[in-house]
Amino acid sequence: MRSTRARSRTSRAVALCCAVLAGLVALTGCVTRPNPGPDIKTPEQARRGGTVTLLDNRTVSTWDPQSLSDPADATLASRLFVRTLTTYAVGAFEGGTGPQSGAGPLVGDLSVGPGTTPDGGLTWTFLLRNGALWQDGKEVSCEDVRYGVSRSFDAKRAGGTRYAVELLDVPRHGSGPLAGQPMYAGPTDTANQRGFDAAIVCTDRIVTFRLRQAVADFPDLLTLPEFAPYRRDIDERTDDRYTVFSDGPYILEGLWHPGQGGKLTRNYNWGPLVDTVRDQNVEAFRYVESVPDAEILARLSTPQGEDRFALAVRGVPTAARASVEANAGLARLRALAPAGTVEYLRVRARSAALADPLVRRALALATDRAAYAGAGGGAVEPTTGLIPWGVDGRAPTNPLGAPPGGDVTGAAALLREATVSLPVSVRLAVPVGAGVEDGVAALVTTWRSAGFDVVVVPVSPAECLRLLDPKSTGDIDVVLASTRLAWLSGEAVVPAALGLGLATTPADGAVEPDLVAAVERARSVRDRADREVAWSEVDELAVGRAVVIPLGARTRLLLRGPLVQRYAVSTLSGAADLGLVAVRPLSDIP
Repeated sequence: MRSTRARSRTSRAVALCCAVLAGLVALTGCVTRPNPGPDIKTPEQARRGGTVTLLDNRTVSTWDPQSLSDPADATLASRLFVRTLTTYAVGAFEGGTGPQSGAGPLVGDLSVGPGTTPDGGLTWTFLLRNGALWQDGKEVSCEDVRYGVSRSFDAKRAGGTRYAVELLDVPRHGSGPLAGQPMYAGPTDTANQRGFDAAIVCTDRIVTFRLRQAVADFPDLLTLPEFAPYRRDIDERTDDRYTVFSDGPYILEGLWHPGQGGKLTRNYNWGPLVDTVRDQNVEAFRYVESVPDAEILARLSTPQGEDRFALAVRGVPTAARASVEANAGLARLRALAPAGTVEYLRVRARSAALADPLVRRALALATDRAAYAGAGGGAVEPTTGLIPWGVDGRAPTNPLGAPPGGDVTGAAALLREATVSLPVSVRLAVPVGAGVEDGVAALVTTWRSAGFDVVVVPVSPAECLRLLDPKSTGDIDVVLASTRLAWLSGEAVVPAALGLGLATTPADGAVEPDLVAAVERARSVRDRADREVAWSEVDELAVGRAVVIPLGARTRLLLRGPLVQRYAVSTLSGAADLGLVAVRPLSDIP
């Protein structure tokens, strides 16, 4: 049985293996603000009130904060009804209306600040705001925070990001099939409750977290819903995965109806004095789910009536992107944003065919990133780094000097220098159902021209995850996978793409020792800006060694009605950020 630690480590790096190319885990973060157009003059023109319709082509699987995995769902929840100790602020408007001038900084949410550490990141302390209330008027307490995090340890609770399971300093099994896993199994595990309580200590309004290993980015991780507070009495009252019990600006009116949606109205026990990030401009949000893509596109391409106050929760389908981008009438109603996901190739450490660095570099040099991205129908942009756009310090430098279309001649020269028998046989694992067949076919074409004989092996998502474990065995040489941002840092993607966790690193050579050392050096940098530069350097080192081969970064194209104002898009999830959204009064329309 694989440990929870290993499972969570690999799954974060491999959204592609789960056939979700746009990423699975991403929360509200640094945002871009598409220019809303000349008809909107200042944010002050927005009307307080009105109803915004949210159109979703999917069916929401849960609103349970400790189970949220879908990036768009987590983004929406974290702005409307789930608060966390920290969050990313919505960035400022340029001149009142234009694109965001910079990334929103990490700020305190339920905490008065982004936390302090006395020991370099091993222990973190947060002071809860006085007066933050649940929807029934009870104050959000430290015990609510501790109970919320404890729910992540319940193995019966599906989904979630489960960083707490990996990071908190709780007693763990020392041997056997459960070695390394926490002994604590969630809120009903009274036998091991004391060990968990020692990892999250409550002293009045002060919350102290004790970690297994120093983590400089821990305040960023607390933006994730898995670290959100939850009330024990609410949890014991119902096990409905659609229960919304809010400490944010909106509450669920009545019940959530799966396949249909629900209505979110103002929470009158929320106040701006204890929430400096969100606003309550809109009277209500009407969430309509399971709407066909074609219907969403038609309604927002020629919006009438209530659709003028509507927006798409998720991106325009790939097949329709070209027509939407070519429609000049939609220029001020669409927003292009990074989805926080980079697709890449992981060269397996145990590959005999690619053990020679020259052969690995030849494969990377012959990789036609432009053709792979082109097969994505405009939803993928070629990239030379693992870190997605929107992260401070991101600076992909293309260490191999590979052009977007690949360099077959240069790759062939490297193979001759390596003095290997040609063609070099390579087995590539591609997850079934990922929808990248055309892109993979384009890659294979240039690889074969350079001197590789590539066999594409379809694998299940579970097998894909297994193959990405650096210690796994098998005859696969390369795996197609993807990184995804969970928070705004290179640490959110680079270690996982290499097969390393946040709290542990392999000691048996499964990952090249100097790469492990570079990761540890980056983690030890105290200054945030310098640390992000260090992660970019690790990214460059890994790409230069050709142990990873970046292919493309996913983007999303979103549409909104002409009367939606103060609109933003999360660069973590590529979903609409509703933190400050408002509507423009009908009286302003000429």
